[in-house]
Formats: sequence, C-alpha cells, structure tokens
Amino acid sequence: MKQAEYLRDTGQWKEAAELFTQAQKYKEAIEIYGKRNVLDSIMEVCKNLDKAKNKAEIELCAKYFRQAGHHTFAK
Repeated sequence: MKQAEYLRDTGQWKEAAELFTQAQKYKEAIEIYGKRNVLDSIMEVCKNLDKAKNKAEIELCAKYFRQAGHHTFAK
C-alpha cells in the first residue's frame, strides 16, 4: 500500500491506480482515474466490483461518469 501511495504522490498515477486495484483498494484507484477523466479505466474497475460489497465504489464510478457527461454509464 505504501508503494502505491508513493507512486501516487510522485505523479506516477497510472502505476499507483493499478497497485490500488490489485490491493482491492478500489476507491483510491477510481479517484485517481476520475481526477484525470480516464473513463475506460474507471469502467474496468467498476465492472469487476461486487454490487453488494462495493456499493460506495460503484456510486463513485457513477459520479465520475455523470461529471463527464456519460449518463448512460452512470446508471
């Protein structure tokens, strides 16, 4: 986890997001992608989430899709 935080803090956001995803820290990965409007990567993370266990993360994905004007994916 510390490595992912270090990568994020040093501007290596893509590598950081991948490590957060591998560590099942989905919220952190979604936020990294969302701040950079990398919707394809948000979709990849979101489609692998469990609807019952990861409701907050799915809602976060929807938030970023709405902000980007992709209301179809926000549903």
